[in-house]
Amino acid sequence: MPKFKGIIIEGFSYTGKSSIFNEIKKLQTLSNKERSAVYITEHFTQILNVNKHDEIIEITKDNHISLLELQLNYLSQLSNWINNEINHGKSSSDLYYMIERYHLNHIVHFGNHHEIIQIQNKLMELNPLCVLLTVSKSEMSKRIQLRYPQIGNHDLKKEIENFTQIQECYIKAVSNTVIPYKIVNTDSMDWEGLASQIYSHI
Repeated sequence: MPKFKGIIIEGFSYTGKSSIFNEIKKLQTLSNKERSAVYITEHFTQILNVNKHDEIIEITKDNHISLLELQLNYLSQLSNWINNEINHGKSSSDLYYMIERYHLNHIVHFGNHHEIIQIQNKLMELNPLCVLLTVSKSEMSKRIQLRYPQIGNHDLKKEIENFTQIQECYIKAVSNTVIPYKIVNTDSMDWEGLASQIYSHI
């Protein structure tokens, strides 16, 4: 049987999701594994978006569920095609997918309700591994200042408190889902090394 598996990269801002996502893409491209890949970035899965007027908008719970279902249905169709229609003896029929932000992002914002539980159960058919990226509290200040070099002390303190609170919500959420997961600390900011560590699981 062909392999159909993937990685879901989750975590709060500042944890290095996009950096690791891009490094894993490089590893897949450079590998000798003859398989196709689907990459879905957070621009197609996140709750906060920018509209055509460059305004930041937050989509509703129901609209976000519809967005996640759209991505999941596409991957499920590919999985069905691979499993039922093509030559199972060829390694080129293997397919690997990677998604940046998905079910955990939804749970942290809207809770672990019936619809997102259904999505997780269907996602389990696609052999996912959820990778939750975290940062130690001692490193949060540095990580925030890398993005906002001019941030004042008052705002920095508030952002660290927000970072801590939301990261705890992610850790609680990942431990209460059916999706297999791995928590990866990114304090080292060794994106290449961390990506290799994660990629070895697929």
